[in-house]
Order: sequence, then structure tokens, then C-alpha cells
Amino acid sequence: MSRKSLIVVVFHGLLTWAVLGQGQPSIELIPSFLERDFDKEEAAFNQSLPEGAVVVTEESRKAAREAERRRRPRRSQYAFSLTNNDRVVFLGDALLEREQLFGHLETRLTVRYPRKKLRFRNLSWSGDTPTGISRASFDWHKKESSWFERIQQPLVAFKPTVIVLGYGMSSSFDGMEGLEKFRSDLNGLIDRISEVMGGEAR
Repeated sequence: MSRKSLIVVVFHGLLTWAVLGQGQPSIELIPSFLERDFDKEEAAFNQSLPEGAVVVTEESRKAAREAERRRRPRRSQYAFSLTNNDRVVFLGDALLEREQLFGHLETRLTVRYPRKKLRFRNLSWSGDTPTGISRASFDWHKKESSWFERIQQPLVAFKPTVIVLGYGMSSSFDGMEGLEKFRSDLNGLIDRISEVMGGEAR
């Protein structure tokens, strides 16, 4: 007698016995299984549960997923994220300039967006202000409007798509009296950068 093996197959709720031998396989369905009323059995089971028991159904799963979706905070229209091949510039005073030594920001952004192929340039300058006073060097006696050229040149060369501004430490030595000028200078810097970069940097 040839060796036979017994295989139990469950397919779309049907339990079948397939006896495989040397000849063609024969399949026998179990009538008692096919004749069961599963809807009725499920209803009876639910009724037998103690009060307060939670019955998980496909409808309850859908309702739970929809409730979870509604609970999630909506993405703000001002949400920011880096995109593929972004060129990032750090522009500011000494606090950002020191990032050249440690690279915490560059590392953190690279880890956060590992497949974006980001490039970074640190164009910060110790003691600088939004007017570019530290970059003016021996041209400090010229008008403030001309100092921006020292900021503009490397920006035009690198063509950044993202610019991170970090000014304020050097300007803080002017005290509260210098606050309004700082705000005006910072807004003026943003406007001039947008003009120079043609609105392509964010």
C-alpha cells in the first residue's frame, strides 16, 4: 500500500479533507460545516456576553479608525519640511557660526531626512547683525545698504533653496532701545534675500 498523507485545507471558510495518494487527489467536504448558520451563531454569541463587553466587528474597527483619524492634529498650512536636493544655508551671528565646529543642526536634519540628498553651507559670521556689519570689514564706514553685498555674494553663488536665519545675540547688546531697529533690519534682510533669490529660497 502506498504512503498517504492527510492535509486539512481551509479555503474561504470551507473545511476540506484532501487525501493525496498515487492517483488523482480526492476532496471530501464536511456537510455539517457547510450547513452552519454563522450569522445566527454570531448573534447568539454576542447575546451571551456579559453586560459591558465590547464586541469587535468590522464596523467597529472602521469606526475606531475614523475616530483616530479625527483625533490626529491637522497639518498646519505653515508646516515646513525639507525636500529632495535642498540646499540649506545657515546665516547669522556667532551662535550659528559655531555650528561649523559641532554640526548638530546639519546632523539632525540629515538624520531626519536621510534620503533627501541635502547640502549645507554655513555662511554665519561672529558679531554680525542683519545689516551685515561684521562682514563690512574695512567698508564699515560705507552706508549700511552696501553691507548687504557681502551677504549676497555667497548666497548667489550657492543658490540655496532654504535659508535658516539666526540673528540677535550681537544686536542684543543694544538693549531694548535697539529692538525696533533689529526688527526693521531683520525684516529688511528677509525682503532683500527674497528679492535676490527670486523667491526661490524659503
